[in-house]
Amino acid sequence: MGPGGQGRALALGLWIVKLAWFGAARHSPRMTAEPTREQRLAAQLRENLHRRKAQAREIKGAAATPPPIPASTLPKSGPAH
Repeated sequence: MGPGGQGRALALGLWIVKLAWFGAARHSPRMTAEPTREQRLAAQLRENLHRRKAQAREIKGAAATPPPIPASTLPKSGPAH
């Protein structure tokens, strides 16, 4: 085999390695129908974050509007003349 033959063999070998790597990536646990434990926990954390943000927005909105003044605390005297 000459120097050109070695280059072709090396290129063929690299092509086979790439093909094997992409094939393995396609069948990795991330691509399965059932999520991994890590994926389930990440999803639960995202849901919790969304829920807490919604609660914070609700509390912030409620704090922005002052509570109504009860009638018992209003002054009983009439308007000043």
